[in-house]
Amino acid sequence: AWSRLIEKHPDTTAAASAVIARADARQRTGDFAGGLADTEQVLADRSTLATKLDPEAIAEARFIQGLCLAGQEKHAQAAATFQRLLDSQPAYAAADRALFEMGLALSAAGKPDEAGRTFAHLVKRYPKSSYAADAWLELAEQRFGAEDWPAAADAYRAAIAAAGSSPELASLVEQARHKLGWTHVMRKDHPAAAETFGAQLAAAPDGPLAADASALLGDALVSLGKPTDAAKALA
Repeated sequence: AWSRLIEKHPDTTAAASAVIARADARQRTGDFAGGLADTEQVLADRSTLATKLDPEAIAEARFIQGLCLAGQEKHAQAAATFQRLLDSQPAYAAADRALFEMGLALSAAGKPDEAGRTFAHLVKRYPKSSYAADAWLELAEQRFGAEDWPAAADAYRAAIAAAGSSPELASLVEQARHKLGWTHVMRKDHPAAAETFGAQLAAAPDGPLAADASALLGDALVSLGKPTDAAKALA
């Protein structure tokens, strides 16, 4: 339907909007080349379509362009596209998601420091964003990889707090609690490890990380001189 509208009325505002809608549909279905071609049509310097769109629509086209580039694993180009979008439209309605996608692209491009700064900017500027929990988890994983156990623990706690009680983020919370427990294991803080793995199992007794948590809880309890409780945890 979009293609027919574009072909019949190529110089109308409706056609320009249809190109963006088609690009979005193509990106969502994995046709990154097709989506990229559509966005490039809209964003071309001499495009008659671009002149018929308001700045928000052009920003949306650039956002889709970034997603398509990321889908093609052109991560550095994707990150640059998201940055250009945010520079030109700082009040873009989905700026929080653009920051998150830029952080992912930077990380995939082998730029962990820039990615970390991007995720940190997201959680500071948009603490209530639906992407805040994911951004905190990305920060936590970076810090865990760097063996900065206290900073990683703080970020895992922040991820759990940002997720709240959202059912959609239950798996994220389980992962964050589990890795928070590991930060305690690495510091040999057995009481904190036992408490954290216990909380994880209470919240997600049948989760994919439950078996590992039970084993780690048992280890912590043994280290605390509680073999009977450890046996129960491992039962």
